[in-house]
Amino acid sequence: MATKTFKTPKISGYCIYFDDLLMTGLPHFRKNWDKYIKQDAAEIQLHHDLDNQIDSNALVCSFEAKSLFGKKQLKLGFVDRYTAKNIAEKGIFNLLILRPKKLFLGTHQNNQTVFSYYLIGPENRYEEFFS
Repeated sequence: MATKTFKTPKISGYCIYFDDLLMTGLPHFRKNWDKYIKQDAAEIQLHHDLDNQIDSNALVCSFEAKSLFGKKQLKLGFVDRYTAKNIAEKGIFNLLILRPKKLFLGTHQNNQTVFSYYLIGPENRYEEFFS
């Protein structure tokens, strides 16, 4: 069992677009979360999941894992469906940066994993999308 609180420095010129979000689909990627914890300070990236047959707006969260055979993207979970739809409707996917808040990894037996985060975007474009 592990809990990690992230200290993310403010990025000049950016502000919070979406706050207090919980990633979905985490139990499916538990082994990847274990690798993420071991690889300290890995950046979590957003990608439009074009192959997702359930949700055409799906945004997958992943990180670049290092191994003996090079690097590869490992999935960690998804932006929740409501937020992903909102992002798609506003057309702002390419503007957003994921900023982690807190991670809780339960035991492998209970498979409880909770990851909270927020999404930031350019401060000078906020009014354009949220007025």
